[in-house]
Amino acid sequence: MKPTIQMECYNEYCKSIVLTDKHKDGISCPRCRGPLMAQPFIEKHKPKDHEALSAKQVEMLSRFIDNYHKYGMQICSCDIERLFEMKNDK
Repeated sequence: MKPTIQMECYNEYCKSIVLTDKHKDGISCPRCRGPLMAQPFIEKHKPKDHEALSAKQVEMLSRFIDNYHKYGMQICSCDIERLFEMKNDK
């Protein structure tokens, strides 16, 4: 089942998104119980290619993870983007 409909909460402060494969009337937001508004589904995260990471990228990723873990931080998406851009630099 691939989602085709995206329903967004009307509540100004909630804005939760519910994904579904069929349009359903009368669904309320699971978070705030407010009404939902149907929108076409837009996939935001599509993989560009399915190539494996190089040894240098794997080493850099493990260094990121070790350093962030040492300081109790979460890894940043900008670091991951930088890692994927390295492939183009070779």
